[in-house]
Amino acid sequence: MATELLPLQSSQAVAKATPLPLQPPTSRLWQAKVPFIYNRFLVGVTPRSALMRSLNVVRALPYVPLAAYPLNLRAPWSELQPLNYNSPQDLLLLLRDLIYPIHMPFETALIPPFVLPDQEVPVSNGEGWFFINGIGTERNVVQLNGRALASLFRRKIHLVYNVSDGLFLDLLEASLGLNVQLGPGVSEEVARVARRSLELYDKLVIITHSQGSIIAAEALRRLALRLREEDREDELARIEFYTFGSALSQFTVEGIYAEHFFNTWDFVARIGVAKNGSQFLGRRFEARRAGHLLNAHYLNHLAAGHYRSLDGQPSRLESYLKPSAPNPTGERFFNAIRQDLPVFLHWLVPQPRDTSRP
Repeated sequence: MATELLPLQSSQAVAKATPLPLQPPTSRLWQAKVPFIYNRFLVGVTPRSALMRSLNVVRALPYVPLAAYPLNLRAPWSELQPLNYNSPQDLLLLLRDLIYPIHMPFETALIPPFVLPDQEVPVSNGEGWFFINGIGTERNVVQLNGRALASLFRRKIHLVYNVSDGLFLDLLEASLGLNVQLGPGVSEEVARVARRSLELYDKLVIITHSQGSIIAAEALRRLALRLREEDREDELARIEFYTFGSALSQFTVEGIYAEHFFNTWDFVARIGVAKNGSQFLGRRFEARRAGHLLNAHYLNHLAAGHYRSLDGQPSRLESYLKPSAPNPTGERFFNAIRQDLPVFLHWLVPQPRDTSRP
């Protein structure tokens, strides 16, 4: 099956584009004193709100060690299960990228080939489903997230890759993103992808995890401004926005249906959606669980019905759930070992010297 992948502008083209004005902070003093910072980086904050958000980060630091707990190795497509990766090499690449960054910060978002469900099921061409990943996510983990979403919702999932800068820098960026908008070029490209998707599909569904929600929220805000300028605001009703473990400090784009899922003891959620509920449009759902990984700690609990609506109304996203396909744990991993083992043994074991040649 083929589909039209949405082309993205180059980073240079985005840099030349005139940035849209961000939401003005309450204090006009910030705009008067530092116009460059106001126009490019401030996200509608005041000195007091910036201080309170920074204090939330400090208070949530004890929850950082719980990011990968519990292991949930048997969760479908768990990121912590080594056998879910295509090969041992992919697992080593993941560990390497978590330790140190190999990309330039805020590199352009990419769209790899879409991910289809493992089982043959009808795919609705009227819906465009997109996923933007979060912190510490190597390309193979993004593909793993895509497989999990496709299997869970029986939909075709387009992956928008938020390139990782390493786990430490990603956590730092997520914390800074509470007060400043980092990497505006990436959000600009995602806004363009969303606008193009509204022309191709009857409904646009955007699922995000962790830091990806910051990118998507800013992209939707930019898209909403443009549609309102063109008197096409009614098109926002065709967009659905779902976040998991969101690092967002606020979401105020009106006209878009939104749901936010978070675990009580997730560090990223505690500095974002869990502590700033009054500044969120959309409905929130909480599970008294720990862990931050999408497959092992969020989709697993979503499928099990562990999330409690804070307003008592059912989740629209849960209504899209379909019976999950079997998780082929280890199939690709062991196939890769079978292919690579003869080569490895040939390199490891000394070969007899050919004495027939001079």
